[in-house]
Formats: sequence, structure tokens, C-alpha cells
Amino acid sequence: MRLRCGLPVLGVLLCTVGCQTVVDGTAQPADRLGPLPSVVTTTTPPSSLQDTLLGQSEIAGIVGEASMTQSMTITEPVNDTSSVEPSECAPLALPAQDQVYTSWMQITGNLLKGDGKHNVAQVVSLFKTDSKWSVSYVLHVWKQCAQPFTVKQDDGNAQVIPVPVTGDEVNVTRASATMHNQTNPNRVCQHVVAGKGNYMVETEVCGNDGQTARQTDEITDRILAKIPD
Repeated sequence: MRLRCGLPVLGVLLCTVGCQTVVDGTAQPADRLGPLPSVVTTTTPPSSLQDTLLGQSEIAGIVGEASMTQSMTITEPVNDTSSVEPSECAPLALPAQDQVYTSWMQITGNLLKGDGKHNVAQVVSLFKTDSKWSVSYVLHVWKQCAQPFTVKQDDGNAQVIPVPVTGDEVNVTRASATMHNQTNPNRVCQHVVAGKGNYMVETEVCGNDGQTARQTDEITDRILAKIPD
């Protein structure tokens, strides 16, 4: 499934404002790495992983949209390396990339599009081990993309400049990254991963209002609050 701008559905996050078409879709499956043993959780699991996601109206209120429309359901990690150059920047640019989901047990999420200029991704995953190792690995992979990268589009590639990602990779429980779309200089994306027990929350907000850092943090914190201790 692709948008008019030629990107996989997840690529709408970094699309320029001119890319307005929304395509319903579901993430394509990625191979799991080996058999999945019984998981030992360090938190009380919610009744359903889906219950940890925020509703469309709640997210609309956070980002200041009249309403949000779901354009994609995420049930497994995806691989968008062919749409990002250099390919090692795909996990920084887009959520739910299989390069950083190496020991997942369950995953759920969605991509939402606002009536205005916001796009939001929210993903919650259950891992075999404490999620601090997964967050640390995401941070390590993000650091490999310290240079401008290109998101391929049929109507012209989007040039994106990330703010260099820093931070200690040992026992980290939260990491964030900021990206500026040079094709549309007002568009900024904020990408966050955060862990709680065996759960990892990944969120990304792209918008033109200069508030994406606050919005992404608020969405992340509200999801984390729904995961019992």
C-alpha cells in the first residue's frame, strides 16, 4: 500500500504538506528472530495491548486537531529501508521498523492523520526481556544516523536533517529525536521511545505548529500511565 507521494503508508509522517492522500492499510509482517519462549514480565500486563493505545479524540485534543483519522494499523514491524537513503536512517525516520524490533512478543499500533497538518504514530510492544535493553538498542541505532537523509517521494524527495541523537546507551529507559524537513522547513517530527517493564512505547508526531516535542511526550506519558506497574 502506498501513498500518492510514493511512500509506504508510514512515510506519510515525513511527507511534505502537499501529500494529502490517506490509504488504509496494515503493516506487512517481518520475520521474527527465532522461536518465542514464554515471556517473564516485570509489570502486570494490561487486559489487552490494544487497550494501552490512546483514542483518536484524545490524540486530536493533544495535537490540536478537530479530529484524527486512522490510516494504518500496525500488528508487526515493517521495513521501509528502500524508501529512506541512507537506509540506516529508516528506524530514526519512521516508527515500528523491524531493524530495532529484535525480540518482540506482541506489537500493536496505528498511524493517525489530522484534518490539519499533524500525523501521529503510536506503537506499544511487549518484549521477551526488560525493555531497557530494547530502548538502549533503539538509541544505538538512531545514533548511526547523524547526517541528513532523504525520504523518497514520487513528486520530489524530502530532505530531512536530524538533530544529532545523544545519550547514554546503558540502562536507558527513554530516548527522543528531532527531525527537520528541509523540503517543508516548518515541518518538524519528534520521535520517542520509552520503556516500562517488558513494554516499549514508540510515538512520533509530525506537524507545523512547533509543538511536536511536547505533543509526543504527552502521548508517550499517557500510554505509559495505562501500563500497570
